Amino acid sequence: MKLKFDKNETETAITPIFAYTIGLIGGDGAITENPKSREYRISITDKCLEFHQKIIKPRLEKLFQGRIVISSLKTKKGKITYRTRLCSKQAVEIYKKLQIPTKDKTFFMKTPKPIFSSSNDTIKEYLRGWMDSEGWITIKKVKRTNKTYTYPRIGFHVSNKIIRDDIVKLLQRFGVNPSIWKYKNMFGFQIIGFKKVKKYLENVGFNHPDKIRKAQNLPIWVQTRPTMVGTKA
Repeated sequence: MKLKFDKNETETAITPIFAYTIGLIGGDGAITENPKSREYRISITDKCLEFHQKIIKPRLEKLFQGRIVISSLKTKKGKITYRTRLCSKQAVEIYKKLQIPTKDKTFFMKTPKPIFSSSNDTIKEYLRGWMDSEGWITIKKVKRTNKTYTYPRIGFHVSNKIIRDDIVKLLQRFGVNPSIWKYKNMFGFQIIGFKKVKKYLENVGFNHPDKIRKAQNLPIWVQTRPTMVGTKA
């Protein structure tokens, strides 16, 4: 296993790849620990099979020894999604050392303290892990009499205010300043407009194949207003 503890064995050396998996598990993952049945498992779900095959599984293989399996699942709505599972007691213990919850992750997940003092590359991958799991990129159209204005929007929301605030603070290190919102029990942010979305994509970006393709297929980026829109020919 390629991760190493420091001399006091109190913290794990957080590499960019490891930081990415922390964000990914925080969003779409789960850690299972059952000593009685000797079940120790890391699980990550996403509907894109390519994402599992080209991004998730190779990164876990670089970090840990253990059996890694990609399987298909049928959702309650009858759709197919996929799950990557790593069976490894050692992996579970390492994430636990960073206080990644094995229960109630949704509300009690926190950004590990070493992330904040890590390199920009490590922070960037941590952000990508969260954005690949809980973020999205869309196009909004605004129709006027003679023209249809379009602008890109990157969004993110979770039920955990602390995580939302952490992600915003870390994005600001890269010059990205999202607008935040709260609706009922959800906390989110959005990055709106050609300049701001472009800055995010150039300085942080995604690893998720579907989100990369959406970013590449944005409309022609011709700015027509200082803060908001571009025109699609």
